[in-house]
Amino acid sequence: MSTVPPNSDDGALTLGELLRGAWTDRYWLLGIVIAALLLTALIVLLTSPVYRATAIVIPAESKQQTEGLGGLIGQLGGVASVVGIDLPAVGNHFESLALIESRGFIADFIERHKLMPILYPDRWDTEAQRWHSDEREPSLDEAARYFADHVLVVAEDKRTGVITISVEFHDRVLAATWANGLVQDLNAELRRRAGDEAQRAIAYLNEHMDQTSSVEMRQVLYKIMENQLRSQMLSNVQQEFALKVIDWARPPGQDEIARPQKLLLGIAGLLVGVFIGLAVTASRSLRRRRR
Repeated sequence: MSTVPPNSDDGALTLGELLRGAWTDRYWLLGIVIAALLLTALIVLLTSPVYRATAIVIPAESKQQTEGLGGLIGQLGGVASVVGIDLPAVGNHFESLALIESRGFIADFIERHKLMPILYPDRWDTEAQRWHSDEREPSLDEAARYFADHVLVVAEDKRTGVITISVEFHDRVLAATWANGLVQDLNAELRRRAGDEAQRAIAYLNEHMDQTSSVEMRQVLYKIMENQLRSQMLSNVQQEFALKVIDWARPPGQDEIARPQKLLLGIAGLLVGVFIGLAVTASRSLRRRRR
């Protein structure tokens, strides 16, 4: 009966054997690591840099406006609901965040600023000013999805209430222009909506007062109307209606690249090269042991 020796050909390499094999085949290991680093460098060189421009904003409600309007809404909210009027929520900026990330708002922004050829330059014939005949024309909904998933980044600091609206794009100047344009268009859209709602509410209140004989109810309706008139006035004169800009977006520097991150890619390339190199040297060590 034969016995299998401890160092069987089918056994796994010990750590010592692995290290000795790596040293023996050190030139193989070094070559593979260098090849991985060169491939990583080539990927970085061939990848178009993406820049990030960020506008910093906060909700636009002032303390005085919030306290005064909040007290009025607390007093009149129940009556307003009875007569069919929705008073505006105080300090509620969730509508702003939901709207700026909505596909409808983004699609309107793309269409208003004619961004389709910029987002899909490979499909656009600059000379003929039309889409290439052999390329499928992208839809506005497709562009909105791409913009929301790959271009726009919205974040809110829950502790401070500071909101950052960032745009990531290959053109650093356009990235800043779009970030600022999104803030301006968002304020304009919410200002328009507030003005329209206040106008409809005022018309409804006027009609309801004509049908009300109660003095107390008419006084309450006058207060609600005063609130709606204030809202309509703010929507007409306050440019930063929903979001107040703390810092407008500026074009980042030529070297301020958001993607690709060269250092992280370099480290990843080094680790991959070492892993593959050790695998190759381990395989060569096993073959030598079986001879």
